[in-house]
Amino acid sequence: MARSRCARAVDRADFVFLTKDQLGKRYPGVSLAGLPERGGAGLVIVADVAAAEKALGAVGVKSADGVVVPPAEGNGTMLAFVGA
Repeated sequence: MARSRCARAVDRADFVFLTKDQLGKRYPGVSLAGLPERGGAGLVIVADVAAAEKALGAVGVKSADGVVVPPAEGNGTMLAFVGA
């Protein structure tokens, strides 16, 4: 796993590079169907997990840290909503 940091206005964001296998291990139970073989993307968003889960309905998949939108439901991008 490689990690890179990007400074922004007041805070920072981490770019974490994972293989598809590593991503699957980090989010077991979440289908990676729809994620491109090369250049796939995922976003981890700090949010109110209960509100995100309610808004996502059946699309959301519970994970250890929050709720995840699988790539097939997120236009090829996996979205993970986690608590602060």
